[in-house]
Parts: sequence; C-alpha cells; structure tokens
Amino acid sequence: MKSISRNIAIICLLFTSLVGNAQMPEGFYDFMDTTAPGRIMYYDVVSDTVPYTAQLCGGIDSTGHLVVPDTVVYDSTVYKVIGIANAAFYQENMLYSVTLPKGITSIGRLAFGSCPNLSAVYWNATNVSSYPSGNYHPFYNSMALRTVVFADSVLIPDHAFEGTSITSVDIPGTISRIGNYAFANASSLGAVTLPEGIEHIGHHAFENTGLSSLAIPGSVVVIDSCAFYQCGKLTTATIANAACSIGEAAFMGCSSLKTIGLGDSVTAIAKSAFALCSALEDITIPNTVTNIGNFAFTHCDTLASVSFGNSLISIGDYAFSNCRNLAHVLIPNTTVAIGNWAFGYCSLLDSAVVGISVETIGDGAFAECEMLGSVVLQGHSLKHIGEHTFANCGSISEISLPASVQTIGSWAFMGCSGIEHITCKAQTPPAIDSTTWAWTSSVRVPLYIPCGSLAAYTTADFWAYFANIEERPMEYVLTLLANYSSYGKVVYNCTTSQIEAIPAEYRYFVRWADGNLDNPRTINISSDTSFTAIFEIGVGIEKPSDVDLTFYPNPTSGIITFSRTDLKRVEVMDIMGRTVAVFEHKYIIDLSGIKAGTYILRVTTAEGTAVMKCMLNN
Repeated sequence: MKSISRNIAIICLLFTSLVGNAQMPEGFYDFMDTTAPGRIMYYDVVSDTVPYTAQLCGGIDSTGHLVVPDTVVYDSTVYKVIGIANAAFYQENMLYSVTLPKGITSIGRLAFGSCPNLSAVYWNATNVSSYPSGNYHPFYNSMALRTVVFADSVLIPDHAFEGTSITSVDIPGTISRIGNYAFANASSLGAVTLPEGIEHIGHHAFENTGLSSLAIPGSVVVIDSCAFYQCGKLTTATIANAACSIGEAAFMGCSSLKTIGLGDSVTAIAKSAFALCSALEDITIPNTVTNIGNFAFTHCDTLASVSFGNSLISIGDYAFSNCRNLAHVLIPNTTVAIGNWAFGYCSLLDSAVVGISVETIGDGAFAECEMLGSVVLQGHSLKHIGEHTFANCGSISEISLPASVQTIGSWAFMGCSGIEHITCKAQTPPAIDSTTWAWTSSVRVPLYIPCGSLAAYTTADFWAYFANIEERPMEYVLTLLANYSSYGKVVYNCTTSQIEAIPAEYRYFVRWADGNLDNPRTINISSDTSFTAIFEIGVGIEKPSDVDLTFYPNPTSGIITFSRTDLKRVEVMDIMGRTVAVFEHKYIIDLSGIKAGTYILRVTTAEGTAVMKCMLNN
C-alpha cells in the first residue's frame, strides 16, 4: 500500500513527466504482474486481508489495448482489482483503448490523462462511486478519445467524460441514470441515443455538447438542472410521454433550438428551463403542467405562439418576458396567478385574454407591450392588479375591470394613452393611488360604473379625479366549462335561463363544481360568473347489453386475455380519457409497458362496443 509514494509519483508525473510507464521504479508499487506476454502491470495492495483487493497503478502492454483484469495473483494470493490509481497511465502514448472490468469502483485523477492516442473506452464497471471532476478527471486532455461503449446495467458516474473529445457514445437501455456533468463540455459529441429505461439525467450531464437533435424517452422521470445547458447546436428536442420534471435551466441557452415537443405527462417546467432559446418558434404546454417557473421562456426572441394546458395554475415571474415575437396570449381558466413581468416587453403582443380563475396579475405583467390593443379580464376571481401591470401599453383602447377587483397598484396603467373608455363593474371602488392612471388620458375619458354606485366613486380617493363618470347597466360574462373539454359541454338556454351539461360518449354528468346536482339548472346572472360541470368516464352503465365479453385476470400485472377471439379493436384509456394504447385484432394484450393505475378498456366487436374497467398493478 503505497499511498504516500503514489502521491509523490503523481507530482513527478504532472510536473516533470520523468516517471514513464515503460518501467516504474521500485517503491512506487507493491507488486508487479508479468504473466501475460508483452505485458507488465504494477499494483498497489488496497486490502491485505479477506477480501483481498488491489488497484492498478501503471504498466505497459505491447498491443496498446489495455484490458484491465478482474483479478490478479501475487504470492499465491488472488486480489480483486477494484480501482485505477491516480495518474496510473498519465501521458502513455502507446495506449489505444481501455477496457474496464465489472468490479472497478474507483478511477483516480488523470488516470488516463493526456494519452495522445487513446481513442476508445469499453466501460463494464457497474458501480464506480468515486470519480474526480474538472481538470482532474481521468481522461482529461486525451484528445484522441472518440468512442465510449457502456455495458448493460452500469452506472455512468458524475464527470465521467467531462471535457473529452468523444464523438459517439453507446448507452444501453439497462442504464437508469446518467451522472452529473457526465458528458459536459464534450463539444464534439454530436449525437446520442437515450434508450427506453433511463430514468434520471443528471444536472449538467450534456452541458455545452454538440448535440443537434434529442429524443428523451418515456422512462425519464427527472431532467435535472442545466442538463442540456448551452447546447448551441441543438435544433430539435422531444420529450416522450414521461411523467418527468424539467429542471432549472435544463435547456437554457440552446440558441439554435427551434422546436421542442413536450409529452402529455410532463409535470413541471422549472426556473429558466428554456430561457435564451432565441430560435424557439412555438411551444405547447401539456395539460399535466401546473406551474411554469420564473424566467422559464424569457428572451425567446422568435417565440410567436404559446398554447397553455388546461391544468396550469401559475405562471412565474418573467416567464415570457422579452419574447418579442409573441402575438397572442390566452391564459387558461385554471390559472390563479400571473407572475411579475411575466409578459413584460413582449413588444408584438397584440391581445391577451386572462382566464376566469386568475386572482392576481403581478407587477409589470404586461408592461411595455406597446402593441397590446385588446385585453380581456374574465371571470369573478380577479382581486389584485399589480404595480406597472399595463404600464406604457399605449395601444389599449378600452379596459373592463371585473366586479371582483379590490386593488390596483401604482402606475398600473401609466402611459396607456390610447384608452377611450374604462368600465369598472365593482360597486365598491377598488383601492388605487394617484399614479395608477398617471400620464394617460383616463381622467378625461368616460368611466362606466354600475348603477347606484355614483356616490361611492365620486367620493373615493383618486376615482373622483375622473371628470366623466357615468352609471350604466352592466353586461356580465357567463362562462360555461367542463372539468375536461373532451368529457362533455355546457350550453345555456336564454329563453328558460337554464344551463345544461351534455356528456360526450362514454361519459356521464356527476355534479356542478359548487355541488349542485340539477341538470338542467336554472341560474340568475347578476355578475361575472362561471359554472363548471363535472363529468366522469362511464363504466358499466354504458356497456351495451348485446356484447357478451369478459377478460381476465383483473387486477392484472400486464397480460390480459378476453373471452372471445374476434375482437376488432381494444382502446386503453386513462382516467382522464386519454388514449394510452390501441390493439387491433388481438384478444390477448400486454399492458406491462403502461404504468400502474386504473384504466378503461373500450373494446369493439362485430356486435357493438363494450366499456370495462381494468386495474393494472405492474
């Protein structure tokens, strides 16, 4: 065990290169192995008690192709080879390839550093737990290294090939995790195939690589922070239907990224995830995303279109700020909060519709959007409009404030010189200050208020500044929704003042969101309001009585068999009604590739269609 001697040797190797691998001086190793022709290997003993272990600390191989053995025999004792010492093959110019055995657990600093002819690494090590970083990683400055091949079920450790010149890497589907910084700054890496089976892509794993396209499989559950940060050549990326989170700055600075396909199960888009993706043209946010993080899409200069999913709750601060080509914004009815400067400086934005559930619009949320001409504030939930929210939006011609608004911040409508009239539906004037409408023509344009509220406005602080206040009967907005748009619809009959929930095929009406069970339901509209019908997937009730069909087992771990063989089609749907699999002309189907849960089977036969529930416990 020559740890002190080895450290001295490293210093010599790094600064003088006087110690060559052709022959290592005695005192720098514990024993030498010369059993193979043309091969001399030097070892340090790691453990001289059971189990006996050793690490390779240098040597030569006349073939130039180093195959590190699983075990080595010395003095009748069998040692398991578990590591490669620091600088073991540093500057070895006759080394062309390295094969690492399964049992290797640690590889030291600069172990294969500055090897000018090393071109390939065959990685069979299943559990390398110790791996240096930065300029001290094992393959640092081995500029000929191009190819890495991983065996099944290995771990790709942190910093594994950081800063190398590899151009290709073979990753088997049995690998579940790619370590932090594993391929960071490998700028020549132009393509990588991520197979089904990978679950975790570590932070900075592919930072600043040369990837041009990317397909992330459905097995991935975590894309960690900065995973693909500043991949400047990446033009397209798709994330399959994986229930994964996209970490902070995961794709930040991918300046050539034009298209990104987000699967239907992406759960979160974190802070700065796609910031500075200046070539991104459009984005569709899946229905499964509930939050968009701060700065998520800031400075996406060419982003022209955004489609928000129907589960979005909040949009973070500066999320879409400086997206100068964004033309339209439709905030979904599930959204509660719009962050500060969320759409600030979107200079071509010409229309914005704010959903019925939004309670707060943050400071500067639409500030400096000089082309913004149409603003629709829906619903009866909006309570607060922040400071500078619509500052210098000079193209807004009219604004209608819902009855629910309680406070409007300083400078909220500063510089909105194009406003021609204002409608405020609140009986009690919202709290404002002297700057809320500063530098606009608002104090001279008509202010329309509800009947019976004139005294309240003419005596309210700063509302009294308006010279042309007029009471009017208010027109209220009625919004009719379904819990899922594909489950059914809600219609209004103006003659009877009734709303009716009409379910789609294989769905049924359960109740209204406020608990009312009447359908049709008589309503009285006296303010902006909304009604949401709750539908569910119908099971059993809708099963046609003339279709004789069963299946087994249920619950199942994957394989199910139907009681008849003449099936035309089996459609598998999740509880949200989304199709997850389709089988044609099969009576035995395999669901093992679908995550555990409750599913609906819609089975078509010559006689009709049967709808059945299936419990999957794979």
